[in-house]
Formats: sequence, structure tokens, C-alpha cells
Amino acid sequence: MGPLPKRHRPPGWWRDFWLGFVGIIAGNVILVILISVLAGATNGQPGSLVGLMPWLLNFGALALFAIIRPPVALGMLLAYGIALGLVLLAGIFLAIICFGGRGGVP
Repeated sequence: MGPLPKRHRPPGWWRDFWLGFVGIIAGNVILVILISVLAGATNGQPGSLVGLMPWLLNFGALALFAIIRPPVALGMLLAYGIALGLVLLAGIFLAIICFGGRGGVP
């Protein structure tokens, strides 16, 4: 049994993939700016809908693109996975710093 034949991607597949990857990062940066502006406009007390907005928009966009353009959804999942890995790595370093016996919480 030999190696599998190389399957070619349809035109635009990689473009859609990287559009999903970069688009979700840019979209979330814009969302953070929008939420901070809304929080400033309401004296630091945005409503619960503003707190749910990132969850609704991110999961809604992921579900929508999984149905209509799967490569975009895969790019979004890669961005989420990288963000999760970076947060876990930061948590490990913070735990080492806090509980390593060489100092307190920074």
C-alpha cells in the first residue's frame, strides 16, 4: 500500500482559510475597542448584552461559516486554538512565578 495521492484544494481555499484566521483576530480587536467605547459611554457599566456580544458574535460567525464556507471556519478554529494555547502557556508561567517560592504575585 503506497502513499495516498495528493489531493488538490479548490481555487481560493487557502485564501478563505487565511481570511478566517486574520478576520477573527481583527474582528475581535474591533469588538474590544467597541466594548471599551460603550463601557466608557455608560460610566463603566455596560449591560449584560454587551458582555454577551463577543460570545454570540464569535460562535455565531463560526457556525455560519462552518455551513457556508468551511475553510473560513477552519481558519477561525486555528486562531482560537492558538489563542487558547497562549493563554494556557501564560497561566503555566504565572503559576510558576506565584507558587515557585521566589516571590509573590506580580
